[in-house]
Amino acid sequence: KCSMDLVRPAVWEDLFFANGHIHTLTKDSAPTKYRCDADVRNSLLANNCNIGGKVENSVVFRSVYIDSGAEVKDSIVMQDSRIGANAKLECVICDKDVVITPGRVLKGDPGYPLVIRKGTVI
Repeated sequence: KCSMDLVRPAVWEDLFFANGHIHTLTKDSAPTKYRCDADVRNSLLANNCNIGGKVENSVVFRSVYIDSGAEVKDSIVMQDSRIGANAKLECVICDKDVVITPGRVLKGDPGYPLVIRKGTVI
């Protein structure tokens, strides 16, 4: 719930700007690439992602690949995960290194999200 709250401007403004700087170890990498078919709305994306699908009301960690035609809604996708072409995720939490193969449809509930374990291939 706290991670999903970060898509609300009042929350991330308070976290990142109201109380001074946040000091952390940085991982220098390329900025996120938004391809021609990307459609991102009300989401927080980290660096080094490659986005070709639709992302809405979601938090996406670094180095995530979302292929063309994929839809990620009300979800959290942790680092180094891959969402295949035309896959659909709604109310899903993907841990690190998760691969969702093309065409898969996964749906949880806002009160009970579907959680995918680290390193899982579906």
